[in-house]
Amino acid sequence: MKKIYIVLAVVSMGLMSCTEIIPEFLPFFEDKQIEEQITLKSNFVLKASANGTLWCTSPASKKIYWLKDGVINSIPMYKHYPYDDYGDILGNDFFILTSKELFRVNANSVKTYPVPNTEFDNAYYIKATSSNLILFPNTGELGNRYWLFSDYGWTECNYPASMPEELSYNLRLQGQFNNKYILYRNFSAGPTYIYNFESKQLVSFEYVAQDQYGSTVNYSFGNQSLDENGNGYTIAGNKIAKFNFSTQQVEELIVSIPGVANPTLDKLSVSAKGDIWMIFHNEEQSYFLYKYGANSYTSFQSPYTSLNNYYNNDIINMYADKSGKVWIYPVHSDMFETRSVHCYGTTGLFAEQSLDNSWHWGSIFIQEDGVGNFWVYALNSWDFRMYRFNGSVWSDYSRYFYIHHYIDLY
Repeated sequence: MKKIYIVLAVVSMGLMSCTEIIPEFLPFFEDKQIEEQITLKSNFVLKASANGTLWCTSPASKKIYWLKDGVINSIPMYKHYPYDDYGDILGNDFFILTSKELFRVNANSVKTYPVPNTEFDNAYYIKATSSNLILFPNTGELGNRYWLFSDYGWTECNYPASMPEELSYNLRLQGQFNNKYILYRNFSAGPTYIYNFESKQLVSFEYVAQDQYGSTVNYSFGNQSLDENGNGYTIAGNKIAKFNFSTQQVEELIVSIPGVANPTLDKLSVSAKGDIWMIFHNEEQSYFLYKYGANSYTSFQSPYTSLNNYYNNDIINMYADKSGKVWIYPVHSDMFETRSVHCYGTTGLFAEQSLDNSWHWGSIFIQEDGVGNFWVYALNSWDFRMYRFNGSVWSDYSRYFYIHHYIDLY
């Protein structure tokens, strides 16, 4: 008996001296399952990763799905922790924020990272850019701070003292992200802000100029107007105003289109590299699409393309992609007209995909993955369509998805 006690004592001392080991695969995740379809429920998150995998989850589904090469896998979520519909992609990893932890999921592993302690429920929100995963407070009670993610956990960062108190909370709600920058404008009044999350540099500016009618306007920098270098763009009458983040100066780019008298700019979309795509109309109310190249501010690089066949001054989205093309999503006044997604390059119409004519699509989205695929999906409260364009061929992915019941889009 004395020998047994000695052995147990030695083992106990050895265990006390070991550091804690956290397993990569957590015990509350079961084996992967092959699924026939992805079940969509309210508040679902759908993201395309860098390697072309589609990831999806929703609070009601209690599963994480991923679709790759025509095969759907799933794993269940941890049942003891209710989780929100906060999910995003960084590289090939899908991140989901729960009330207690951040889940990092890929096709081979699941890891968890604790979130900063707080007494508030649903206290945080995550946002992925091309280079960072950022944890934002969901309440003003947590102060003017945010956290940057790395493999080692979170790094707490404080906003500069010059940032207005209400701005830190509004940034993540209404800001426009690109790379390590975010642009925010309070549309009721005040300046536009651009903030660098890594360097913690905050700049603010106002652009006041006369429009084509001689009225003085304080112009806002809105959706799809921030490039990856932190430069902001806006339409200002018949000009494009560019705020240069490095010089902190506004540059005016005069729009002069050969053969078009008095062009009026209606909408713009800026690619990560700074290519500017614009929709404008002439005096006869004909609408056109034009590209202004990132490397040349002296001339336009492509002929304008007429949009009259389907454009009725009501485009719900416009996306300038990484390859130098632009995607537009027209909305027709008649809800039973054909609805199509169009992609334009410098030589004109590059690709188009018609959506189901039977429904009025409440929302249309496009995502670009890291291997050259474009994922276009449309949904309303009772139906869903998904298409993939690989640069040459369209594929219908709608069969992989199923709406469980009526989805509340609001």
